[in-house]
Amino acid sequence: MSLLSVRIQCVEFSGRTDLVVDTTDHVDAGMDFFIEAGRKYLDSRVNTENSEGIFTGTLAVDDTTFNFGGCRSILDAWFVNAVGNKIVPKRLTFDQFNKTYLENPASSTTGPPVAWAPNTIRSASTPVAANNILKGIVFTPASDITYTVKIKGLFFSETLTDDADENYWTQLYEDILIYAALYKLEASYRNTEGKRDWLETLNDALLGIDLDVANQAAAGRSQMVG
Repeated sequence: MSLLSVRIQCVEFSGRTDLVVDTTDHVDAGMDFFIEAGRKYLDSRVNTENSEGIFTGTLAVDDTTFNFGGCRSILDAWFVNAVGNKIVPKRLTFDQFNKTYLENPASSTTGPPVAWAPNTIRSASTPVAANNILKGIVFTPASDITYTVKIKGLFFSETLTDDADENYWTQLYEDILIYAALYKLEASYRNTEGKRDWLETLNDALLGIDLDVANQAAAGRSQMVG
């Protein structure tokens, strides 16, 4: 199902024809805001088989940080050198990293990474553009050569922008995305009862996804043990 199809269903279920330009072409006039809010709500509410991913980037010589977008949570990081050797540095918290490595990584001797930590990206006094919210890692020492960096994490699903756009939710659980959008729409009315009704519908629907993910994880553990 495309974004356009989701928008049409949201309008029909809610009766909010004012949130599209007309009911012929259903050009967005506000409904996509609630669909996007629903998408982000679902991504943060439940982990699916689509949540986990690996982001690949490139480090230049003397780099000490790597930043990237679209990530909810960093799970792991490793580096690959020019001949394909995998380097797995020690993971630390950001506080541990600062206490263990007092010297600024940028001023230290270069070499293969030996430790990394999830990085604080910005000063609170420096706003970040909404489309450039980043996560990242800091590592030491500064890179001595060009490395490929691999970040394993939990990622947001694709943003729906154009009418033909699809993502994980629209392809497999379009009904749940519609419920989430209408839940967010109901919240905008400050209608506690209506919001609660949609939340109960969402909870029932998301329970099935939780069970599927749990069963898959349990089967993997059983296979490893056996």
